[in-house]
Amino acid sequence: MPYKDRANWILGLLFVLFLLIRVVKQSMPGVFWLELCYAGLEAALAGGIADWFAVTALFRKPLGFPWHTAILLRNRQRMIDAIADFIERDLLSVAALKQRLAQTSVTTVLIAWVEREEREQPILTDWLLRHRRQLVVWLHSSFITQLLENMIKQAATDSLQLAPTAKQAAGWMVEQGYYRHFFDWVAAELLSLVRSDKSKDAIYQYLQEFKASKERSLFGKTVIWLGEQTDSINLEEAATAVHAELVLAVEEFAGGETPLRTWLEEQVIDLAEAFQHTAEWDEAVEHWKVAVLTQPDVYQTAVKLIQALVADSLTPRSPVHRWLLWQSGRLWRQFKQDVPLRKRLDREARRLLNRMLESRHELIGLVIRQALASFSDERLSRFVESRVGNDLQWIRINGSVVGGLVGIVLFLFLHFLYEPLLAVFH
Repeated sequence: MPYKDRANWILGLLFVLFLLIRVVKQSMPGVFWLELCYAGLEAALAGGIADWFAVTALFRKPLGFPWHTAILLRNRQRMIDAIADFIERDLLSVAALKQRLAQTSVTTVLIAWVEREEREQPILTDWLLRHRRQLVVWLHSSFITQLLENMIKQAATDSLQLAPTAKQAAGWMVEQGYYRHFFDWVAAELLSLVRSDKSKDAIYQYLQEFKASKERSLFGKTVIWLGEQTDSINLEEAATAVHAELVLAVEEFAGGETPLRTWLEEQVIDLAEAFQHTAEWDEAVEHWKVAVLTQPDVYQTAVKLIQALVADSLTPRSPVHRWLLWQSGRLWRQFKQDVPLRKRLDREARRLLNRMLESRHELIGLVIRQALASFSDERLSRFVESRVGNDLQWIRINGSVVGGLVGIVLFLFLHFLYEPLLAVFH
């Protein structure tokens, strides 16, 4: 039985017992135990009704009472701002995120994610199977075919200027909107990841570490102790709430236009635009070209790729499919074993992520505010009740219990101490 129903049943039972004892007391006046039960039930009923009113007033207007009721809905914007500010400035502050990034190897996380055990098959295999038709169309397009042919012919004479071709390819991909397909894929993978219990456990672990860091000082330990005693700090419920909001944010990111997705797409477009006009990019591409073309099997690999694409379609049993899997597996193993490359990638990834945090950190608060602001009053009330409803119902139950005990104690005090003393002095 839900705790709300239990609290209602207890309040109703108290009311029935109160009426019953009242009737019996009328017919049997002066009986001590009846007077005692009546006093206890009267106080328990008063305490239960008072706490029912207080708990209900958080979300609604009990009995239509308009003054200082529906507190949550009246202060929803302040509550939303407080939650967003707490997460943005404390829980996920720039300093905290930078510290976590400094302790994290991006390539290690990438490898662990790609090779996670939950997958029935490798991520590259899964991606190829789901997008093989699009790959065939894309790789058979006249542009890609011409690009590969030019690379092979000019690379043979060491006269290929790869940067202009790469710029053309980047501009073409932006014009065709292929980067949006990439974000769709990233969103789908992220959604699968954040919906898992492991992501919720990771959030809870992070909150535990954050709490431990705050408990190092006497003031912080005192504040956290007071919060735990009053149940205003509950890491498990906080982790559940953050996890739910994270899932909601990723679902919104996957579902369409959001500030974060719009900004990321703008960054891709800006990056492609900068690529078109920055000399440093030209030098980087040329250095990469030289590094690639010094490999003895580059030309044969390119020719075999074109021949295989013409001969076969990308089906799971085709030679092209097996060849691509073998090549991707070989490159993946090389990447995992190339420690200097992974360290360079980690440094660049941290630098890029730190720049994004410094320039766009406010997006965290914006996303949280938008997610909470999208809740209707009823949905917001249900959301809060689902997180703390059981504790609130226990307040009602405890109010009846404490009220009853106080009523009994007061009755005993009046009966055995106050009234005898009053009789003596009179």
